[in-house]
Amino acid sequence: MKLSKKILFFLCSSAAVCNSVDAAPSLCKPAESVVFSCLTKTSKIISLCLDERRNEISYRYGRKDSIEISHTAEENSKNGFFYNHYTRPSVEYSRIGFVTSGYEYSVFRNYDATEAASPRYGVAVSKDGDEKAQVACGSQVVDHMSRMISKLKCDESSALGCF
Repeated sequence: MKLSKKILFFLCSSAAVCNSVDAAPSLCKPAESVVFSCLTKTSKIISLCLDERRNEISYRYGRKDSIEISHTAEENSKNGFFYNHYTRPSVEYSRIGFVTSGYEYSVFRNYDATEAASPRYGVAVSKDGDEKAQVACGSQVVDHMSRMISKLKCDESSALGCF
């Protein structure tokens, strides 16, 4: 049975969106599971970690010997993490974020088949809706963000929505 080019493209695109290379470094503790982790182009690590025993999610950024930013909150707490998810054919945008000290941090996965064959990953930092910084991931990525959506609140203020 031969697969048409369109079906083959769809299958390859779907696999790219679900990218998971479990060899990526992580800042998660041994008792935590990796929700997301990647190595940036400057050799720093972006990690989202889940401690299911304590119902806590943690964001960590930096190096194993020097974590620069850390934020931990209970699932669904007022000051906790939130998500956004938007999808249509050949496009998927996912975000898991939090706000601390007036800054919003959003770990993201952006996939648009019209722009690239594989997703872009990273963290965006904004204040009052104005993006202040964006740190892109390199090639090593563990992405299990879709598993977290049911555990988080939707950020209804975002134009992405929560589909």
